[in-house]
Parts: sequence; structure tokens; C-alpha cells
Amino acid sequence: LGSGTGDGQSQDLYGMEFDSSGNLFTTDLTTERVTKLTATAPVSGTGNGEFSSPESIDIKSSSGRIYVLDSGNSRVQYFTSAGAYEGQWGSAGADDGEFTTPTGLAVHQTTGDVYVVDAGNDRVQQFSATGTFTSKWGTTGTGNGQFTDPVAIAINPVTGTIHVTDTTLDNVQEFTTAGAFIRSFGNS
Repeated sequence: LGSGTGDGQSQDLYGMEFDSSGNLFTTDLTTERVTKLTATAPVSGTGNGEFSSPESIDIKSSSGRIYVLDSGNSRVQYFTSAGAYEGQWGSAGADDGEFTTPTGLAVHQTTGDVYVVDAGNDRVQQFSATGTFTSKWGTTGTGNGQFTDPVAIAINPVTGTIHVTDTTLDNVQEFTTAGAFIRSFGNS
């Protein structure tokens, strides 16, 4: 390992996740790739399995399916547990299923739904495991359920609630899986 562009090297690590077998996957913003400890995925580009600023990664434990938030291409790509390309969804924009600067992704381990932080549109979007748009929540503002710079998302494995960080508001907001605001902690 070390800094560089060769196999097993990185320059700007951003996201990481373990699969159920203990394999580590990382995203690298500079080299624009997703790396598994023993294999390197395709590099920069707009084609299937290629990336431009992969910012977030998560794995559905029961199936091993790998989800990568390909921020520079405004899409989510998903792969088999072996790393084979399966599909994708999303494009640039503000309509349902579109993204403007997506920054975070999380897979709900119980339902299989995928949640994406769409920072440029100050919202969270919910999708089925294969990318069917389900719902969205959030607007621009400083109130409960509003965002000014949402960047990351995590799902509590015990309660199933969804947590979104906002760097400008300097807080974490908690939501139900349907997007109903529960509470906020940190600065408000």
C-alpha cells in the first residue's frame, strides 16, 4: 500500500466499507476508482463500472451487492459481491431520481432500500435496491428536516433510523425510513 496510482495504492481515500466476508472496499477521489484489497476496479470514465469522484460505498450484507455513489457522474452503480457490474441509476438534475452533487449513500440492511444524500438539492432520496425512485425529503433551510449542506448518511443497525450530517448547520438529523423528522443533535 501507499500513495500512488498503482494497484493497491491511493491518493485521496474518501469512503470505505467491509463486506460480510471481511473484504475491505475503498473509494479514492483522485484516482477515481473503487479498490478491493485484492483487486482494482476499472478507473476514471463515464462507462459502466467506471467512476468520476466515487464518494461513498456501502454493501448489502445478505447479498454482498456493492453500491458506489459515483458523484462526478451523478449516479449510483451497483455490482455483485465479486465486483461484476450489474446496473446503475441517476443523472444530473433536480427531478426525482436525479442528483446535483450527491455526497453520501447508505443501504438499509433490513429493507434493502438505498438512501442518497443529494447535497446540491438539499435532500435525501430513497430508492429500491435496483434504483426505482421511492421518495424524497428535505428542503433548503435551517429548520427541522431542512438542510444547507448535507454530506453524509448512516443507518442505525439497531433502530433502523436514518442519520444525516449537515456541515453548515453542524448537526445530525434523525429520520424514520419514510423520512419523518425525529430529532436533531449537535448545533441547531
